[in-house]
This record gives sequence, C-alpha cells and structure tokens, in this order.
Amino acid sequence: MIVLIKLWIEKNAFQFFTTLSEVLGVASSRVRLFFLYSAFLTATSPLILKLILYFWFNIKKYVQEKRKSAWELE
Repeated sequence: MIVLIKLWIEKNAFQFFTTLSEVLGVASSRVRLFFLYSAFLTATSPLILKLILYFWFNIKKYVQEKRKSAWELE
C-alpha cells in the first residue's frame, strides 16, 4: 500500500516538474533544485531572522548597560 502511494506521488510530482521545465525551456533537475532551495529558505527564514534580532537586541542592551552618563563618571 505504501509503495503504491509513493509511486503515485512520485509520478504526479515529477510530471509537474517535467511539464514546468518544458514550458520554461530548462532542465527539470534545475526546476526541482529551485523548488528545494526555495522550500528550505522559506522554512528557515523566520528562524534566521529571529536569531539576528535576538543578537541585535542583546548587543543593544549590553551597550546601554556599559555606557555611563557624564554625571556618573568617577
């Protein structure tokens, strides 16, 4: 049963990529690679953005704690 489902999905997915590559006039492997990279970028971009913002706010907090005003200098 699982083998039949796998074969059906592969047939339909590869047919989509083949048809799209024929319309665009490029190799179907390039189209599959583009979809793979775009799916990875879409899935990981929120995590990357969150890490960058966390780093930025952490540095901002660190700089504000270390900075002293002219009245607090000893």
